[in-house]
Amino acid sequence: MEKEGKKLFVQKIFADWCKSCGICIAFCPAHVFEKKEYGTPRIKNPDACTGCRFCEFHCPDFAISIHERYPDRRKKDGT
Repeated sequence: MEKEGKKLFVQKIFADWCKSCGICIAFCPAHVFEKKEYGTPRIKNPDACTGCRFCEFHCPDFAISIHERYPDRRKKDGT
């Protein structure tokens, strides 16, 4: 699933590991995350992610994972 030739990425927040430090929210250049209740991050705009992985590399709790989103590789007939 590419959007006009742009690679798309999947963001995963492991809520049990997150301590709500806000690094991902404050420094994401694409503003993918926003603060929800109690300061925990929420994925606001997943298609804006550029895949730079800044949030993943700087998260002190390893609570974020970024992976490229690949197109559906199944055949049209469902097999």
